[in-house]
Amino acid sequence: MKRLICLILLLALLGSAAQAEPLPDEQLMTYYSGALFIGDSVIRMLGNYIRPLQKKDPLFFPGVKFFAEYDYRLSTAAAEKLSGNKETVNLVYKGRNCTMYSLVETLQPPKIVLLLGCNDSLNKRMEAGVENVRIILETVPKYCEGTQVIFLSLPPVTTAYEKRKAYRSVWESFDEQVAALCAEYGAVFIDVTAGLVDEDGFLVKGLSSDGEYHLNEKGNEIVVRNLLDYVQGLADAGLWAPAPAEENE
Repeated sequence: MKRLICLILLLALLGSAAQAEPLPDEQLMTYYSGALFIGDSVIRMLGNYIRPLQKKDPLFFPGVKFFAEYDYRLSTAAAEKLSGNKETVNLVYKGRNCTMYSLVETLQPPKIVLLLGCNDSLNKRMEAGVENVRIILETVPKYCEGTQVIFLSLPPVTTAYEKRKAYRSVWESFDEQVAALCAEYGAVFIDVTAGLVDEDGFLVKGLSSDGEYHLNEKGNEIVVRNLLDYVQGLADAGLWAPAPAEENE
């Protein structure tokens, strides 16, 4: 019976999606207004793509800020105190190291968008990685009640990188577990890999900046499209609508 109900709801959503008019991108972007995008080099490169466009157009992801560091780890993000280890890579706010939680507490964003795990050796520490996601989902509300937590899927890898690291299935398994945790805690998981993967599940040729998993400008353009398509899906399902124009100004 539950499966039948789910199927009926799905068909209803698909039917409404087919009839709904697509919203303009500038309206879809307001879903992320004021959000903090936090992560490692993958988010840093997404920020490098988005920030110049923000300068040209104030309606392009309005108020969105990026806090990302190369080699930033999921385990570091989950920690409530700064590590005494000088080799630990931390987030930086106004020139000083900070924890993710202190950043969220200071800025009180409506949403935080996280992409974490690429630097955590999930092939050896999957259980610890998943537990750190749980810790984040439980801890963020202590510092900023009402902030919505959004996790993004890890990027696909190139075939060359897969031969060296064999990460594809590991990262896919991690994403599945993160999605389940997000559903459990009322958070959001967005799969941003549509258009990035080929028929074999690897990163499409021509979208990598380094031959591994970091995306070039074209790849990050696809990620932006996937972020907006997610919001369009919410609108189609009647789960979100843009605020009146005067509220977005």
